[in-house]
Formats: sequence, C-alpha cells, structure tokens
Amino acid sequence: MLHYLTCMMLTGLTSYPFVTVFIEQRKPSDYVACTAEAACCFIRYFETSDMPATTVLNVERSAVNITNPASSWSSWLPMYVSVENGHGIRAASPSLSFFNSIPLLYAYLPAVFSFQVAKVAALPSNEYATRGYCQEPASLDSIRDHLAGGPCKNISLACVLLWALLKVLHDWALLSGKVEERLTLKIGIASWILQAVACVGAFLWAVGASEVFISTSVERESEGLACYYQLQPANVLWTLAPACLLWYTTQSKLTSLMLSVLHGDYLYAIVYDVPFRVVHATAPLHPTGSLLTIGLHGDRYRAPAPRPQLNSDEKRQLFYLLRKLRWTWIFVQHTIVATLASGPLFCMMMAVATTQEWSFQVMGVMKCAILLAAFSPLGLCLRFTYSASYWRNRVIQGDFCAILSDLSPLRDLFWYLLLWPCGIFSTLRVVPAFWRHSREEVLRECWTWSFHGIAVFVFLALLLDYVNRPVRLLIGYYDYGWWVSKDALQLLEQYPEWKHPTIPRPKAFDVDDNDEASPSAEEFLNHVDSVVTLQRYARGYLVRLRMWRDAIQTEQRLWAAVEIQRCWRGYMGRLRWEMEYERLWSRETAVKAFWRRKVEAATTIQRIWRGHRLRCQRYEQERHRQLVKIQSMSRTFLVRCRRFHLLARVMLVQRHWRKWLRYIPEAERARRRGRSLQRKAATIIQKSVRESQSQREGVASSELLEA
Repeated sequence: MLHYLTCMMLTGLTSYPFVTVFIEQRKPSDYVACTAEAACCFIRYFETSDMPATTVLNVERSAVNITNPASSWSSWLPMYVSVENGHGIRAASPSLSFFNSIPLLYAYLPAVFSFQVAKVAALPSNEYATRGYCQEPASLDSIRDHLAGGPCKNISLACVLLWALLKVLHDWALLSGKVEERLTLKIGIASWILQAVACVGAFLWAVGASEVFISTSVERESEGLACYYQLQPANVLWTLAPACLLWYTTQSKLTSLMLSVLHGDYLYAIVYDVPFRVVHATAPLHPTGSLLTIGLHGDRYRAPAPRPQLNSDEKRQLFYLLRKLRWTWIFVQHTIVATLASGPLFCMMMAVATTQEWSFQVMGVMKCAILLAAFSPLGLCLRFTYSASYWRNRVIQGDFCAILSDLSPLRDLFWYLLLWPCGIFSTLRVVPAFWRHSREEVLRECWTWSFHGIAVFVFLALLLDYVNRPVRLLIGYYDYGWWVSKDALQLLEQYPEWKHPTIPRPKAFDVDDNDEASPSAEEFLNHVDSVVTLQRYARGYLVRLRMWRDAIQTEQRLWAAVEIQRCWRGYMGRLRWEMEYERLWSRETAVKAFWRRKVEAATTIQRIWRGHRLRCQRYEQERHRQLVKIQSMSRTFLVRCRRFHLLARVMLVQRHWRKWLRYIPEAERARRRGRSLQRKAATIIQKSVRESQSQREGVASSELLEA
C-alpha cells in the first residue's frame, strides 16, 4: 500500500506546479499601463467579449494610423497593433518579400479559420485616457482579466488533472503485476495525448498573457476613456514556463514510450538511483541517456532482466499507433503552436529583452537566452547539410528501404530549403537590435521579430525530432523480423544497451579438460573410426561444394563479360543514332527558332503599339476627368460665393430690422403704422376716384363721338 501512496504523492507533486500557474489570480500591481515609454504591441486572431480581433477591417474602423499600409490585403487578415493611452492606436502590416513568404504563411494560417467567426467591431478608444486616469484605483480594479477564464485555460487545466490521474492509474496497474503491459502501455499513450493537448492549450493561454488587458465600460468607451494595460515581464515568463516545460516533457515522453514498447513499461512517478558502474556498463557511449534497455548489465554472473511481455504483433500495432501520434503531434506543432503562439511570444520577449541591460540578474540572463535563441536558426544550415548528404548517399546506394523507413530527412530537406534563407535574413535583422534599438521602432520591427520567432520554434521542433531519430529507426528495424540495413547495425553498435542480451551457454554442455575420466571422453575414444569416417565425408562434401561454387563463379564471370560486351555495343549504337538525330533535330530547331523570332518580333511591335495607344487614351481620359473635376470645383466655389453673399444680405436686413425694433418705441411704431395705413387707404381711395373719373370721361367721350 505504501508503494501506491508514494506513486500518487510524487505524481501529485510533479503536477501541482502546472495547476498552480493556471489557477493563480493576478493582482492590480501585476499590470503596467500602456504609455509612450512602454507601448503595448500585440496581435489578436480571435476576439473576446472585451476586445475584438485586430483584423484589417476592425483596425480601419478604429481610425488607426497604419504603418506600411497595403490596400490589397483582405479585410480578415490580422495586424500588429501598438497602443498608448492618450495617444490613440497605431497598426503595422508586414512587408512582402521572398524572405518573409514561409513565416508569413505560418502567421496567416489561423486567419483562414478565424475569419468565419470574426465580428466587425472597432477597438475601444483610448484617445482621452490620461496616465493619471489609468493609474487610479478604480481603473485598476476594473481591469478585465481574460486569462482567468476561457477555453484554453479550462482545457489545459482539465488535461493536466486527467494526465496526473492516468499516470497514477498506470503506475498502480504496473505495481499490481496483474495487468498486462499491453493495457498499461495504452494507458501511458492516453496520458501522453492529454499531456500534448495540455501543452498546446498552455501555449495558447500564454499568448493571452502577451496581449493587452483593458479597463473600460460602455460609457467610458464612448468618451474615449478605455485604458490598456500589459502584464509585467516576470508574470509573462511565469505563464510561459509551464508551456515550455510541457513541450520538452511531451517530446521526451514520446521517446520513452517508443523505447518502452520495445523493452517494457516503466513507472512514471519514480526516478531510480542507479550506480554509475551499472549505467556505464549498460550504456558506455551514452551514460546520461535512458536506461530503458533489454536488461541491465553491471555485475558479473548477474542474469539479465526478463524479456518483454509483448510479442511482435502487439509491438507493431503499438508502434503504428505511436507513429500516427507522432505525425499528429508534428502537424499540431506546425499548424497551431508555431502559427498562433511562437511569433507573438517571441515578439513580446524581444520587446522586453531589447530594453534590458546586460547583467547576471534574472532579466539579464533572460536577454542572453533570447540572444542564443535568435542565433538558433543559423543551425538550420548544419541540419540542412546532414539531411542533404543523407538523402544523396541513400539515393546513390539505392537503399530505398532505408529511405522509406524514415522520410524525415526528405521532409527536413524540403523545409530547410524554404526556411533556411528566411531564418538567415531574419537573424541578420534581429540580432543587431540587442545593441542598438529604440522604443519607437517596436511596432515597425514586430513582424520581423514574429517571423523570426516562427523560424526559431520550427528549428527547435525539428531539432528535438532529430535527437529522437535513432529511437525511431530502431523501432523500424528491431525485433520485428524486418530487413536490417547498415543503419540499424550502426545504431546497435552505437547504442549497445539496445541489443538483446547474449544467451548464456547451459552448464550441461561445459566439459572440464582436466577431467580425463569423464563419460564423454570415454565415449569419444570408443568411436574414433566413426569420427574419422564422418570427417572424410565432410571434407569430400566441402571440396565438391567449393568446386561447384568455383564453376558457378566462372560461368557467372563469362556471362557477365558477354553482358558487358552487349551493353557496350548497344551503347555505341544508341550513341551513333543519337548523334544523327541530334544533327537533324538541331536543323529543325534552328528553322523553328528563326520563325519564332520573327513572330515574337511582330508580336512585340504590336504589343508596344497597343500599349502606346492605350496609354494615350488613358491620358486623354485622365485629362478629361481632371477638367470635369476642375469645372465641378469651380461651380462649387461660385455657388458657395453666391450663397455667402445672399446670407450676408439676409443677415444685414435682419440686423437693421432688429435695430429698428430695439431703438424706436412702441407708440412711435404704432403711430407710423397708422400713418402708413392711412397713406395706403388714401392711395386706394385716390386710385378708385381716378378710375371712376376715367370711366366717366370714357363714357362722355363715347357719347360725344356717337352724337
């Protein structure tokens, strides 16, 4: 019972640090406001409840100043954004070049899946958020911590707990001795799957720590009072540490699982203290490696450990499963971790490292580590050289079985051909930033740092995969009855701990030379004639066999000579035919080339003329458009002038009318109004009298004419 409790306690102690990091609550003092001295640069592929994704469309809606604008980019592609409280928001798009092509493909791969669920929304405005306002306790207390919840944290925490539970279950099953190794190995594979999922979730959760945190509300956002914050560098590194540790342990655990399939399962919670003489005798060339061997050879006359319980078919099935899981793990690293996490995290660490001084303190050591990581893509040239030489030697030797058993050199060769120039170019741009760099250049260098971070992660992933390559090759050659190549023999010579133990000779076949009275010696002396007869027949058989082999060899040499002569005559005949065919073909090619040049010349002339005519038409159209625009602007100017004068006259009339109303009393206005009415009435009476007089005069004149 004590052994079971020991395994459970050790597993819990090793899993507790991961759980502690995930459940830790952040305090207001852990945040730093985004100011002009410490601008916050980040990129966001997926939106949350308080912050939209930094896509081109959302950035344009936020009235952001874009560095290196590219109008031809799709609206759903993300951009790096720089935030300074009280100074607005800036954004930068990447520069397109051959050296950025592969990292840019990595960086924009998640956008293919995120644009389907992306929402159009502007970034919260911080135009009027001052430093003092963002440092107030009320603003700090209202910071929205997106690390406290979310699917990445919940999935990672659940996977860590299930991973610890399956490790305890595996060790208990192995300690009981009643469970077959086939079942315990499957439990171990299931725990490794949960560990890999927790690793991916931890990386995505750490990316959230490198982004910004916002303190806002609907009213404050409408007034431009949203405050942006970022975590302290130490807190970001604290959230990144579990992801890196899980990544390394996941890779090493996969290697241990492969060896445990071959040599037997082992306890996950226990670390054994083994004498060095045993380790050195078992693995003299690799004393610091794993002791998952077929048996421990340290003491003389010590019997090796029992052979593994699994047969060849069960090992082959588990190996196929592990190989599929390995390819899935590589695919997940390149499509999720490298695309979503490596670039933003390395960009954040570069932004912190370039502002630190060289020292032996924590941040100074971190700066040295980031510098070494920045140089790591240069190691791609060594890995590229190895992969190229391996592939070339196998093709020359015709060792296609070895090629098909492990295609990783060909895959590495393909990726190195693409990533090698990109890594060298980004290294030449990133490394000088450690000695000469200013805070104003952070946004401009974000994409370069992000691309270099992708190259660093891919190099480290391929390096870890290359370190475990001997184990994969051993699984392909060992204990399955498959064809064993020179690589397998070299591996077994390099790793003697992976060989099967030599089977000791039974005691029944040992004969003591000093024991003359043994029954075997007496029996031998009684059958000397029979032994001589057996030797004669054996020598005759061996001589005839040697003569037959010599005859076969002579016949094969004769056949080989005839075959060589036939091949040589065929080669000379084909050479003469090829020379004649080459002569006729060159004539025909010369005639075709002559006519092709004439056609190309005519086509070029036509193309140049059409281009000239089209440019002239385009020029005339542009001049006409400019004239129309000038006329439109002139008419607009004239209309505005007329409107201005009209409004001026109206205002003048209104001013005089109001002045008249203000300076003339009401009685005087009534008197003048009455006088005006009397004048109008008199005018009407006079008009009526004149009309009546004119009518009477007209009637009188008409009567006079009639008379």
